[in-house]
Amino acid sequence: MTATIGIDPGRTGGAVLIDERSRLIWAASWRPCSVGYRVDMYSEDESCSENLIGQASDVGVYLSIWAADVMGEGPALDRKPLQLACEDVFVHRQRPNIRSSISLARWSGGIMGPLEIYANKATSYYQAAVWRRSILGLSPFTKREAAKAAALRYIPAMVPGLSAALEALGSLDHLADAAGIALHRQRT
Repeated sequence: MTATIGIDPGRTGGAVLIDERSRLIWAASWRPCSVGYRVDMYSEDESCSENLIGQASDVGVYLSIWAADVMGEGPALDRKPLQLACEDVFVHRQRPNIRSSISLARWSGGIMGPLEIYANKATSYYQAAVWRRSILGLSPFTKREAAKAAALRYIPAMVPGLSAALEALGSLDHLADAAGIALHRQRT
């Protein structure tokens, strides 16, 4: 079984693990809280929440533990293969915000670092416009909010189990986007 983790990074973000048939194995969303980050997980009709004290890499370690629970522990050659996919940092050409772009790049790297160490593989990064065109057929000029609404509307039908996760964790566009990113990685 080759599974794929898709990540929509950010201080508020989401991750999904899907199997080779695009079925949801688990979903995670995170957001800042008073002690660090609150991570909400969903797997097989069960959900749980945990507050993590720390930073992005602590979220990455937490996701790696969940991945190890499914994919196996020990040397990478002895485990089931795992693909990693993450949305790339966007820098607007007309109105660049270098500070927020650098912050997002650091955050994304903090999450992906522990997962790359666990999987012993590099992450594939995709621009939002690229995976949205591939999975949803959207124009690169589609406004962000319209694209996120389309992801919430259409991607749950493409990933069995995602609707239940969205019902349990909340209708979070980060989870739909993470699933779209994982689907794009599987198809490329």
